[in-house]
Amino acid sequence: MRQAISVFFIGTLAVGHLVNYSTVLMCNIRLQPARWIAGFTTALRLSGGPSSFLFGSGAVGGSINYITKIAERDDFSEARVRLGAYNLKEVSLGLNRRIIGDGGAGSHYARIDVNRRNAGSWINGTESKATQVAASMLSDFGGGMTHKLAYEYQDEDVDRPYWGTPVTNPATGTLRVDPGTRFKNYNSTDSIYAQRVQWLRSVTDWRVTDALQFQNAAYAYDALRDYRNVETYFFNPTNTAVIRSNTLLQRHDHQVFGDRVNGLYKGQLAGFRSDWSFGLDVSVNKQTRFPNSLPAVVSTADPYNFVTESFFQMPGMSPGFNPDREVKVTSTALYLENRTTLMPTLNLITALRHNRIEFDLTNHRAVTAANPATFARTYNPTTGRLGLVWDFAPGANLYAQYSTAADPPSGILTTAIFTAVRDNTALTTGKQAEIGSN
Repeated sequence: MRQAISVFFIGTLAVGHLVNYSTVLMCNIRLQPARWIAGFTTALRLSGGPSSFLFGSGAVGGSINYITKIAERDDFSEARVRLGAYNLKEVSLGLNRRIIGDGGAGSHYARIDVNRRNAGSWINGTESKATQVAASMLSDFGGGMTHKLAYEYQDEDVDRPYWGTPVTNPATGTLRVDPGTRFKNYNSTDSIYAQRVQWLRSVTDWRVTDALQFQNAAYAYDALRDYRNVETYFFNPTNTAVIRSNTLLQRHDHQVFGDRVNGLYKGQLAGFRSDWSFGLDVSVNKQTRFPNSLPAVVSTADPYNFVTESFFQMPGMSPGFNPDREVKVTSTALYLENRTTLMPTLNLITALRHNRIEFDLTNHRAVTAANPATFARTYNPTTGRLGLVWDFAPGANLYAQYSTAADPPSGILTTAIFTAVRDNTALTTGKQAEIGSN
């Protein structure tokens, strides 16, 4: 069997996503899978273990939370121009204003941000451009109630994406790269990665008393991603030519709709200060995929001097997309967390989360025994954790926890193939004992 091994040299890229036992959040909302450009991210909050109280329930590894720009109670303007290596050019503009009211109840604030980024790359032929627009409004209604309405749009295009550098033979033991191929790009001349993303969210906060508050977050996410690449490169046995193979034309049509109601109560338990977080999280995550892949060899190229073809010149590839399968995952979760202060700097964290996950697959290709027209499965995992957090210094802590988690087959159900779900009647479960620091 011929084995192809390529090494990826990673530079500064857009924000991606993690799966499995960590909770990845966008503005406190779970959006998996999601890919977001980092231009409008104002903060990245990493919380390990039980210190991720409020947003880490159901995650063994804690939470990663991307916070993006939103309207504030102030008047200000922002501008940034950035120039860098490899022809990097970026311009960002922001405007935040109070548009109604005197700063008290009944006041409304609006914000708009625009970002444009163009860049080359240390890899030959790779260029990227991205545009982002964000608009939001913050409303103070009085009586402890506020509302945030936010919309974000992004358009990203990468020409001739980098898919790796082939290692020389023998590809065993310590792998090596020919320095002469370090910056070469063996992808097609018109290969692309492109995405168009829209995200709308409405967040209502109601502070009933100093001890009790509620939040409702409703959201809609829509993304269209296109891939057009030759993805695998390896040397021939004598290391005198690079063999290019595995052509993929792919589209992901992805939507997420959801609503989360969360409550926070600050009280006492057996004489100790005790905070409770509880809520209901409902979401529908739907993705349709349009793959057209050809595993055959595309060409054999000189490692140093070569010209690659246009993508649709390759036999078997033609413009257009045909749907393969549509996957819809409906998730309903109830969760309850508690943080009890045993000592001024020592907190006990306990949490339970119960999910009902409904998986529905529709096959748009030829129906066979291995690929039926439709398929459905339901999972009902319950996960929990128990931990201690010691705040030994301002902004720093040590923690220890034991936790459980449940993970779908293939990592994310919306991208799982039929056989993975059919052959796995239960979720993958995890148990973890952990000691760490934040």
